[in-house]
Amino acid sequence: KDQFKTTKNDVLELEPFVECTDCGRKVHQVCVLHFEAIWREFKCEGCHKAGGTNRKENRFTAKRLQTTRLGSYIETRVNNFLRKKEADAGDVHIRVVFSGDKQVEVKPGMKHRYVDTGEMLNDFPYRARAMFAFEEQDGVDVCFFGMHVQEYGSECAQPNTRRVYVAYLDSVHFFKPRHFRTAVYHEILLGYLDYMKKLGYTMAHIWACPPSEGDDYIFHCHPQEQKIPKPKRLQEWYKKMLDKGIIERIVLDYKDIYKQALEDNIQSPAELPYFEGDFWPNVMEENIRELEQEEEARKRELQEAEEAERLAAAAEAEDEEPGEVGADSKKINKKNQKKKKSIAQRKANQKKPQAGSSDLTSKVFATMEKHKEVFFTIRLHSAQSAASLSPIQDPDPLMQVQGEKVDLMDGRDAFLTMARDRHYEFSSLRRCKYSTLALLYELHTQAMGQDKFVYNCNTCSKSVETRYHCTVCDDFDLCVACYQKDGHPHKMEKLGFDLDGGGGEVAPTSNPQEARKLSIQRCIQSLVHACQCRDANCRLPSCHKMKRVVSHTKQCKRKTNGGCPICKQLIALCCYHAKLCQEAKCPVPFCLNIKQKLRQQQLQQRLQEAAMMRRRMAQMNARMNPGGMATSSSQGKGGPVSTAPTHTPMSSATTMNHMNSSGKPGGSAQPNQNVLEAVKKVQEEAKLQSQPMDQRGPVGGVVGRVQSQPNMGIINQQTMGQQ
Repeated sequence: KDQFKTTKNDVLELEPFVECTDCGRKVHQVCVLHFEAIWREFKCEGCHKAGGTNRKENRFTAKRLQTTRLGSYIETRVNNFLRKKEADAGDVHIRVVFSGDKQVEVKPGMKHRYVDTGEMLNDFPYRARAMFAFEEQDGVDVCFFGMHVQEYGSECAQPNTRRVYVAYLDSVHFFKPRHFRTAVYHEILLGYLDYMKKLGYTMAHIWACPPSEGDDYIFHCHPQEQKIPKPKRLQEWYKKMLDKGIIERIVLDYKDIYKQALEDNIQSPAELPYFEGDFWPNVMEENIRELEQEEEARKRELQEAEEAERLAAAAEAEDEEPGEVGADSKKINKKNQKKKKSIAQRKANQKKPQAGSSDLTSKVFATMEKHKEVFFTIRLHSAQSAASLSPIQDPDPLMQVQGEKVDLMDGRDAFLTMARDRHYEFSSLRRCKYSTLALLYELHTQAMGQDKFVYNCNTCSKSVETRYHCTVCDDFDLCVACYQKDGHPHKMEKLGFDLDGGGGEVAPTSNPQEARKLSIQRCIQSLVHACQCRDANCRLPSCHKMKRVVSHTKQCKRKTNGGCPICKQLIALCCYHAKLCQEAKCPVPFCLNIKQKLRQQQLQQRLQEAAMMRRRMAQMNARMNPGGMATSSSQGKGGPVSTAPTHTPMSSATTMNHMNSSGKPGGSAQPNQNVLEAVKKVQEEAKLQSQPMDQRGPVGGVVGRVQSQPNMGIINQQTMGQQ
């Protein structure tokens, strides 16, 4: 803490300038769209015109990103719509930028109640997907739409089978023409739902929750003039889209979540769909915590009552005279037996309200009814046709980064964090263009760029680990065979570990993705073997080569700044290995450090997601209860809260004892003479005091009349105890 200092968050960072190498003129880097990783030097437009030259073409465009069937399907639909409407719009490119298999784990509360009892599985597998929409404006790509979805296939268990969940959706209002903006967003969503329907998904789910003030879902720093829609407006926006889907026969029908739950006759929270980052898993955890707290309070009250009974019984036993025997002692024994019965009865009564699952179900249904307008359940196939659907087969390959870099689109946090750190804003058109340029560069390089381990030969397109790299051309590599056969006019350097002899993959395949995967697996096997092998005369030819590479990396001084290509390639290979490694003490270099770093990133991502979820839930509750959260929380807790005030005034042992005994049939046994005299005296005093109390006003009189008997009983019994 001594390193902290008090500061004010009012620092305005100046926009960076770039200087023309010819005329020395300085201009804003964002305005001229100069990205140093793409163009090493900057030459202004005036100097290009004067010299009759053009700026080098940007290879990192949206059009050149890897295409998928899903992206192409939606893109064709959107562009056909714009052509049909004769909209003067640039080409729209829809690209799936992430596709990976994940699992959603059931949270602890639900796990304890339903997973441990066998009513629910511990986790549900799904495919996470991220897609972005770009429009060409003035020869530059503008990213205007992003969406993250979760797809639970036919292999996923109930209640998640064949369901699609739209997790996050975000846009910036720079699509042109402006009046086609909403229609294009609807076309993208309907295109996605239509494609999922064709694959065999039967239900889609949408949570229509606008972001809180200052929160960003996907794009960092929205334009100030772009207003955040109110919940009702957003719901109408989705309804309009779904109504269009019904007309086009993409959507069969849609309901709010409450109607759908009633229609499906849901009897338990375990029957509700369970999605990653959704509202309902968190609501169920909160409700379970509330029920557990209520149960704790109930048990505490029971223990306090028992303790009070015990102390009262002990005090009464002391008051009894030891000389009395016969009828009185029998009555005392009866009295004690009845007390024991009352304690047992109270225990039974305390156990009755613990209905467990039914309590939780009723709480969840009450929340559902309150927030029903916000959640859409969309039916794509009827229940009859769903029964005859074939298993879902996704034709698109996985798109996960396995190298050193963190996958930029694995969830929304990585891109959002990078944009905040590097000031990639979407607050104006010029900034949006520059941020899109940076985004596309990152997407290109993480998928096929600088940290990859396997390269493609530019002549024969084989996947190779050892290659000749041109020192002049941008990203030009040749395999050993093509270099020896055809050569190259520029100077080339040999890079790689020479594990494959430069001849490409051993078993050529028609699928380049599969070939690349096989090459990486082969290299990882060689690396793991070399790190474990203690045989100096090992017969595997790759073992000696890999041992030399590992030895070089341990001694190399250039690896820290990324200057050594051999170290860079080995670190990339170690990253591929670390993402799948389960060994606690792995001998592969850098593996433990990389795994620790990955765990930290995952933890940070979970914390950010949890914080966002808390804000979204608080926002929804605040909208439903404008007066404040106190009313909802007090109404939500049933039995224990209503019973608490009745126990509060009777906390002392003496009071509890005499209140309980005064109402019992056994309590009417005749006390001794001293006690009766004391009672008479107190009653006389009370009568004398009652008159002034009545004259003080109507409020005091009412209180006196209503509470005169219980209070008198308490006073009398307390006085007797004191005597």
